[in-house]
Amino acid sequence: MRIKTILFVLLIPVLLPGCSSEVPLYDYDRSSVVEESEKLPEKAKLPKQLPFKAFDVQVSNDMVGGGSVISFINEHNSVLRVLVSDYDFQSNNALSYESKPIKISDEWRGEYILDAEGHSILWKEENLYYRLDYHSFSSEDDLSREQVLQVIRQFEPLP
Repeated sequence: MRIKTILFVLLIPVLLPGCSSEVPLYDYDRSSVVEESEKLPEKAKLPKQLPFKAFDVQVSNDMVGGGSVISFINEHNSVLRVLVSDYDFQSNNALSYESKPIKISDEWRGEYILDAEGHSILWKEENLYYRLDYHSFSSEDDLSREQVLQVIRQFEPLP
């Protein structure tokens, strides 16, 4: 019995790293987003890193009221999409959705939406409105709410 207990205690440190809620983050070429976006607000922030290696980055400047939609797509077609605008698309959105308040950090509060398609988090910072959508098309790419928040917490100004 004592040997089993000792083995169990020794195995805990080996097994715990696999239970981490941290997601590995990968760099991407942030300057290419700036070059492609015509309507990205001047003080906009984007994630410093992504939760996957982006194989495609698409920028759309067709948002109602201005702003941009930046879509990062990986090899499994999972998408992390960031909408940023100085137009309040949150309150002026004709679509209805059920959301819950969420604490992003000590300074930021937002709304959290979980639906069949994935996670969405909406927030406002320095007169800019943000929406991050994460849609996974592979179980390898699934992220928890906390892991999506990890991506948002490392948003920083563009170069």
